Amino acid sequence: MMIIQRAILNNVLDENILDENILKEYDDSIDDIKEYFKSKGLPYGPSVEVITICKNLGFQLDEDKKVVPALFYFNIVYDLTKDPAIKDVIDDLNTKVERRLNE
Repeated sequence: MMIIQRAILNNVLDENILDENILKEYDDSIDDIKEYFKSKGLPYGPSVEVITICKNLGFQLDEDKKVVPALFYFNIVYDLTKDPAIKDVIDDLNTKVERRLNE
C-alpha cells in the first residue's frame, strides 16, 4: 500500500496535476490503511491524550490572557480533529487578537 501512495504522490508532484482519479486512489489507499489498523486492533488517528492536553493548555492560556499561545494549541486540536466547536473558539480568539491590534 505504501508503494501505491508513494507512486500516486510522486505522480502528483512530478506532473503538478491533481487528477480526480489520483485523489480517489489516494483516498482509497488511506481507507485500506485504516481498515488494516482496525483489523489488527491498532489505533488510527490522533491521540485522545494529545487532544486533551492541547485543549487544556489552550483554555488555560486564554484564561491567563495569553491569546496567541492559546491559538497555537487550539489550532493543533483543530488540525487533528476538524471539530467545529474548536473552530468557533479559534475564531473568537482571532477576534480578540484583532481587537487588541486595533486598540
